[in-house]
Amino acid sequence: MKGFLLGTGATPGQCQDLLRVQAGLLAWEISKQVGPATLPAARKKVERDMRNVFFPLKTAVAASFADKQGHQSDFLWLFAYKKGSSSFLVGADTADILGDSGDLRAAFYKDDNRRRGVKWQDLGERIISTPGLRPKFKRFRGNQHALKLNRVVVTPGAYATFKNSILEKIGQLRATFAATTVALGLKKTVPAWVTKQISAVESSGKSVFNGAAMNHPTNPVIEFGSRAKGVVSNPIVAEAIRGAVKIREAKLKVGLERILKGAAYSFNTGATYFPKNTIPEE
Repeated sequence: MKGFLLGTGATPGQCQDLLRVQAGLLAWEISKQVGPATLPAARKKVERDMRNVFFPLKTAVAASFADKQGHQSDFLWLFAYKKGSSSFLVGADTADILGDSGDLRAAFYKDDNRRRGVKWQDLGERIISTPGLRPKFKRFRGNQHALKLNRVVVTPGAYATFKNSILEKIGQLRATFAATTVALGLKKTVPAWVTKQISAVESSGKSVFNGAAMNHPTNPVIEFGSRAKGVVSNPIVAEAIRGAVKIREAKLKVGLERILKGAAYSFNTGATYFPKNTIPEE
């Protein structure tokens, strides 16, 4: 593309400036695509993602059930409740009960937990318990329903502590790319909740930016990227990045078409046509 631009009458300095602007705009487009647009939306997403994995439950609620059942079973009844004329008995796999002593971070980022699906699984009606064996469920003409809670059960305190640890880092993924936009001097309004994370992602090495060769007279180069968790492994983030690249490609194509028109003008009139804003910052 550099040769094409020089052929239309652009100077090397204008080519370098075009590279700087387009790299900054691409980084900004990615920053917008990989995370929520506002802080309230980001907080709501954190809550939704956590609720898809965890269920906060006061330990006292399940204490009486646990005492009666013992702790050797692979399934533990947690609580009972009534809704209208029906009553429900809720249990969970023992392996899913972390309380306040488990590693919530490991559980949260475990792929299997992210794909748990429905929260309540109907196991049928009425239970038949045999000591040392998993409870069996038998339907009968009654109103007690047995449900399995398909979530990792934790205490409200553990849930709140882990949620706060995530909220403290909210905006870091967006910041890893927004840092490039800021470093290249583009006039974009980066939200304050993203801006405050830029120094953190730069010092931790999560944000990648190398502009050492961006003013090279013949081969200007800018490198940027992110080492934040999930950028490579999370398909949703990867797809968002690809989408941002496509958006930028489409906008760049419009600008290059304008340059082509300018080149035709130069050829026909002998005058140089390469206005500064041929490819606008948008």
